[in-house]
Amino acid sequence: MPSASDTSDRPWNLGRLIGPKPPLKSEPIWAIRTRPQHEGRTRDLALFNTAIDSQKTGRPAPSNGPKRLAKRRQLG
Repeated sequence: MPSASDTSDRPWNLGRLIGPKPPLKSEPIWAIRTRPQHEGRTRDLALFNTAIDSQKTGRPAPSNGPKRLAKRRQLG
């Protein structure tokens, strides 16, 4: 049985690809987007769209996104 010191000497990312990942292409984005649409999960779809849009523009996603969407749903 390995001791705790044996596992802490080995890096957690040994042998894994690290660094920037290639951007998503439109086909995988479409495939991911269809599941929340068909299941009626509006919040999940809105968060996914916000993340994709912010990734395309290079800006961070707004931190008040879900609150703003919930407030808009109550008003309208």
